Amino acid sequence: AEDGAVWDGLDAGAGVEVPPHVADLDLRECRWTGADLSGRVLTGFRARDTRFEHCDLSGAVLDDAVLRRVAFTDCRLTGASFAGARLDDVRITDSTADLTGFRMATGTFLLVENTSLHAADLYS
Repeated sequence: AEDGAVWDGLDAGAGVEVPPHVADLDLRECRWTGADLSGRVLTGFRARDTRFEHCDLSGAVLDDAVLRRVAFTDCRLTGASFAGARLDDVRITDSTADLTGFRMATGTFLLVENTSLHAADLYS
């Protein structure tokens, strides 16, 4: 993954290297399986019609991200930050999202099921 990259219709696996900071990554109709995005800072991140499966996003910073029709399944989101993000038709299933920050996030149709949100920040 590199700054300004557009992924359209890609099926990415665990072997994709992601630097500590990536700007303006745009995923469209993608599936990412087994990604290690822990601690990564993704500024200007956008995803549409995309699925994250068995991914580690613990401590990832996705502030101000725009997610539309995105699913996180069996993912580790512990301590991730979605502050100010726009979340439309987002589903988080069978995951761990303790301490995850959704401060000032907005959106419609956010479904969280079978997922721990212990001490998550849902302020405003």
